[in-house]
Amino acid sequence: MRKIIVAALLWGWVSSYGQSPGGVSTNLRWWLKANAGAYTDNGTTLATNGQAVQFWRDQSTVVNHATQGTAGNRPTYQTNIINGNPALRFTQDHYLDGTAVSGIGGTDSFYMLMVFKQLTYQTNGGNDQNGTFVLDRPTATNNLTSFKVINTDKYFYQRRDDAGNNLGGPISTTPVNTSSFVIADFYRNYVSAASSSEGFYLNGRLEVSQTGPTTTMTGPIIRLGRHATVSNNGLDGYFAEIAMYNTNLSATQRQQIESYFAVKYGITLDQTTLTNYLRSDGTTIYPATTVGYTTYVSDIAGVGQDNAASGSGLLQTASQSQNTNAVVSIAISNAAGTLVNNEFMLWGSNNGSLTSPNSSDVDGTTIKRRLSRVWRVAETGGDVGNVNISFDLSTVPGSKTGSDLRLLVDADGAFNSGATATSGTLAGSVFTVNNINLADGNYFTVGSTNTSTTPLPVEVTDFTVSFENPVVVAEWRTASELNNDHFTVERAGLDLSFDEVARVPGAGTSNTPLTYSIADENPFAGRSYYRLKQTDLDGTVSYAGTRSVYIPSSDKSLSVYPNPTTDGRQWKLKWSDSAFQLDHLDIFDQQGKLLETFAPAEHHSKEFVIQTRQALLPGLYILNVHYNGRNEFMKLVVR
Repeated sequence: MRKIIVAALLWGWVSSYGQSPGGVSTNLRWWLKANAGAYTDNGTTLATNGQAVQFWRDQSTVVNHATQGTAGNRPTYQTNIINGNPALRFTQDHYLDGTAVSGIGGTDSFYMLMVFKQLTYQTNGGNDQNGTFVLDRPTATNNLTSFKVINTDKYFYQRRDDAGNNLGGPISTTPVNTSSFVIADFYRNYVSAASSSEGFYLNGRLEVSQTGPTTTMTGPIIRLGRHATVSNNGLDGYFAEIAMYNTNLSATQRQQIESYFAVKYGITLDQTTLTNYLRSDGTTIYPATTVGYTTYVSDIAGVGQDNAASGSGLLQTASQSQNTNAVVSIAISNAAGTLVNNEFMLWGSNNGSLTSPNSSDVDGTTIKRRLSRVWRVAETGGDVGNVNISFDLSTVPGSKTGSDLRLLVDADGAFNSGATATSGTLAGSVFTVNNINLADGNYFTVGSTNTSTTPLPVEVTDFTVSFENPVVVAEWRTASELNNDHFTVERAGLDLSFDEVARVPGAGTSNTPLTYSIADENPFAGRSYYRLKQTDLDGTVSYAGTRSVYIPSSDKSLSVYPNPTTDGRQWKLKWSDSAFQLDHLDIFDQQGKLLETFAPAEHHSKEFVIQTRQALLPGLYILNVHYNGRNEFMKLVVR
């Protein structure tokens, strides 16, 4: 025991009193966080803003610090980078190496969880040295547990076993994010000599899960920020926090860790599959799966304290979602005096429009109009006390007068009765209300008492699109307009590439309901989409909505077969009209991603063989046939 204590003192290690990410301490082998333990020397002088970091202290009990002996390769410590928290800045050739092996045994499961941001990256293939490395090992060993960017713009967990075999790993489906911080988890779940899986999570959503090799794969020393031997191909961006476990995590444990990261850094967990936020004891602090909250899952952020001996070491007294146009930021009014352990207040929005306000769900007497975007509060563990709320209204078109604005708070979400209205101050485009107490379940938004001086933009009350043979008619109505220069109707096929169809002058400024309509005389056959764009006199643009319409094919002679098919590689396109002139064909997946384009040479028959480079996997695809100056969309089904 004495040797362990002496070693800890020599490394300058101080226990974090049992704290761990999300309160998950079992098998925690590495925990580095920028808001604790970043030093300019070998562990005695804490770094301040702009200083190079030589030593990053491991907050786990393992004492595996990360160090850099060469001054030119040290990252810099920077304050207030993400949600008020610091981060370490890496510029491609900066890196820190662990002082000990990672602790991942040859047949261990493991989880690596990171909070980082990439500003730029290099694109390359999946070979060992290629791509932008976020994690690697310090020397050129066979065994790998690396993380990097490959295939133009995808995240990649790259592994290789102790014998130098099985180079590969799971690749993300989502492109690399260069505008925001992300929570990235990659894992190996070793079950037995006959069963292993591996995968990757991004912001809490499972991107990919696949069968992995069962060979021995011992985790090497971890290099943070760059490849082992290749210079200038590392992370260009920031590292805020990283944790590693040499065991498989349960779904709840992973959820606790990701929730801790999400609240601390203002990163909204992906809600494609609704996911609750949990504090370190497993208590739900944002019930995204609960009726009444399921539609308030955009731009989730929160304040709270989880700072007990077995907690996360979290004290977040001010927060805002890092998402673009998240609008709201909230800070505890008296953080030192009111926020106590296990108290949390989180909020999420319905992602309502910032450009089309609501004039019906208001009292009509004092409040004449409100934003369509509404937020809902979840408060856990007690009353966090009074808070200061700020709304960045810079993306809300139109003039704003501070005396017209009100914070609206309501218990049931119906603002036409029972809502409280509180005045605040307007500085530039930021509207702030101080010392407000929000209760669990409250809804809140911003309202206006004067639609002339603070209209809360051009109000489009209706937008419809219908097929009236042989044209498509788009019609919309406005309740009021402010500095409205014009509307633009845009059209797209299944590839969702929009082009202008018509432009209609606006009314400038008007409080009179107006109706507009246009006819598209050359619509697409099959399914197509129309959207309405509104442009102010100063060039500010907003969108009022997207509508779809289906037009039956006017050319019944055009067909593709076999369809459905199990081949997934070859089809024949046939037609009977002698005037048919084929230009080219595109194949898209269901997300609108272009997979392949065919530009046939001159042909004289009435069919064309479609031969893809690679067989399409089972699923639904879209064939876009361009002919005679028009196009037609057809489904391809692979079984």
